[in-house]
Amino acid sequence: MAQLHSIFRSQLEFDTQRYLFDYWQSKCGQAKLPSRQDISPSGFAKVLPMISLVDVHEKDGSRQYCYRLAGTGLRTHYQQEITGKTFQEINTLGICEQWNEVFDGIVLSKKPSSGLFQESSNPAGPAHFWLRLPLVNDFGQVNMVLCYDIFAPLSASSLQRRKLATIA
Repeated sequence: MAQLHSIFRSQLEFDTQRYLFDYWQSKCGQAKLPSRQDISPSGFAKVLPMISLVDVHEKDGSRQYCYRLAGTGLRTHYQQEITGKTFQEINTLGICEQWNEVFDGIVLSKKPSSGLFQESSNPAGPAHFWLRLPLVNDFGQVNMVLCYDIFAPLSASSLQRRKLATIA
């Protein structure tokens, strides 16, 4: 598991993503993912404004995801309070289905995930860089996801900077 985490970590775009990932990884047991009780906001205080916790609700074989809490930076970005809301209720940019797929993958694989969404209707707008880290219940099932979001120009990406450095 450590080697997979090392490969995953090397693909993260921002130092703050690696900072949160390192914290989460430090809470992983030998073959066990951390639970909500294993993490403390004081362990990642510098990124709290852009942190959220998403609950996983399973009923009749389907899943729904709901923000248990969301940092003040997310409220500012979305121009609304998202705590207590589901993806369907927020549905920013009409990407609810994509978020459901991302979270379903995390629940099933029990692995962290990261990526980037860029609004096609506004390519000059900020890109959404995201990191999703699974948390488990006492039975080892993913019941919550620790989330970290960065909204920044695509040029802020280390991958983009590496490409520019290669061209120059």
